[in-house]
Formats: sequence, C-alpha cells, structure tokens
Amino acid sequence: MGSVTIINSRFERGTGGHYVKLRVPTVSITDNSFDDTAGRRTNYMIDLPEGATGLIARNTFVRGRNKENHIGLIVVAAEAKTYRSTGLRVEGNDARLSTGDSSSPAFLADYSHDKLALGTNRLGAGLRPFETR
Repeated sequence: MGSVTIINSRFERGTGGHYVKLRVPTVSITDNSFDDTAGRRTNYMIDLPEGATGLIARNTFVRGRNKENHIGLIVVAAEAKTYRSTGLRVEGNDARLSTGDSSSPAFLADYSHDKLALGTNRLGAGLRPFETR
C-alpha cells in the first residue's frame, strides 16, 4: 500500500489499458523498457491516477499508433489527488513515437498541479515535454 518498485522489466504488446497503473503514494520505476509498437487499444505507459512521489528514471519508451488515449506517456493524478506529487522526479528517460504516429502527446501530463521535478529526458520528434491539464 505504501510504495511500489518496478526495475529491469519489459512491457510490450499491450491489448488495452495502461502498461503500469499504480495507486500508491511512492513509486520507483527505473531501468525498464516500454515498447508499444505492437500494442492495440492501449492508453498510458505509466498512469499514476491519484498522484505519487518518487522516481521515474532511465526507462525507454516507444509509443505505438493504436492508442485509445493520446494525452501522454506518463500521466499524473488524472482521476484524483489522493497523494501529493510534489517532487516526483522524472529524469534520464528516452522516449519516442513509433513510425507513422503523427500525434503530439505530452511526455508527462500532469493533472495534480503540484511542483513536479521534470529533469533532462531525451524526447523524439512529436513529443512535448510537459503539459498541465
């Protein structure tokens, strides 16, 4: 209930929903691979629907074309603001869109309006670094 750590994992070929969806106050999501190029009807790569603090770092993301939701790759507090997100660090990630994806999603979409710590990330063409919703 307090925290979740995901490290050195591979997420691919989703068939609906989010690759990672966590409802905990603290997360550590590091050194993972998210490959959505063969995904169908998927949504976010990482969904923290009630907010969270912690670290999202050194992950690789390739977002596929067949999405149900095009808002962002990482989305914070889209459903509720149960947990504070101030200080959530998102850094050292590598993200890009798959070939043929002409959308322009946010890498990090924030509904919390807390002060997130968006560090340096390598983003491919078409990805916007940050969006507050």
